[in-house]
Amino acid sequence: MNGKRVDAHHLHVPMAFGVVLALSAICGCQTLAGKTPPPIEPPVGPFQPTVEHTVGDFTFAMAGADMKPSHLDGKLLSKEIMCAWKERGYIRDAEFVDEGEFSGTADYHLTLSGSQHNDSSFLMELLNALTLMFLPYSVTQEYDLHYVLHDVKTGATYQASVQGADKTQIEIFLLLTFPVNPRGHSVTINRMGAHLYDQFYRQGAFQLAQPVPPASAASNQGDDGDGLVESAPEPAPGAPPVIEPASPMAESRCEECETAYTACNSNCSAGATDCFTTCINEREGCLIRCH
Repeated sequence: MNGKRVDAHHLHVPMAFGVVLALSAICGCQTLAGKTPPPIEPPVGPFQPTVEHTVGDFTFAMAGADMKPSHLDGKLLSKEIMCAWKERGYIRDAEFVDEGEFSGTADYHLTLSGSQHNDSSFLMELLNALTLMFLPYSVTQEYDLHYVLHDVKTGATYQASVQGADKTQIEIFLLLTFPVNPRGHSVTINRMGAHLYDQFYRQGAFQLAQPVPPASAASNQGDDGDGLVESAPEPAPGAPPVIEPASPMAESRCEECETAYTACNSNCSAGATDCFTTCINEREGCLIRCH
């Protein structure tokens, strides 16, 4: 009899443990996006660059604890932001590198700094545990992100900041979101990413630079930067040809043209239109040759 009672007593332990496991198995959580930042649709740049990103000074705190450095939390957030950029077509690709390990092969270098603060009620967490998770509790995540963007080719530097928040709700029988529904967090990440990209874009980042013509080509008269020299526009029909100023060495020869023109006119009788026209043509031809 005693042996049977002991066996029955020991059966209660795994049964109770099994009940706890069963209740935990149907416990779920979901994230809800906060009101900040608001949704926006920034203009998409004319090309999708490659980005290498890293984490600088980033801190994390839970509830009332002091802020402490947390490279891991910053890395996770930065990767989420870059995934959002890539999914929206802002960039072509992104790769995380350790701080100070930029390769220089990407179009841009991006460094994250800032903080994440998770806040929850200790009393609600305690009641949630005492009631085997029947009583829900929530954790609010607040993000304060600062990015520095460096254009590898031009050396230009841009800065952008954004603040955001979302809430994780944990309770039992959250069957509709079982086991985890991160949609709210994804919404917050997408919004923060859009605001960051928009700030960079409005400063001039992620835009194709205008090609600079070669110095030799730019020095050519009429060169439009493509290596071809454009000819001067032709004068309108009937208009006199444009005579460029004479060089100092040719001035004496051009004075002879004016002397010849005066002599020609003196030989023309009054009303002799053809004679005067001939003198004008000879003068213009002479001036062109003397230049």
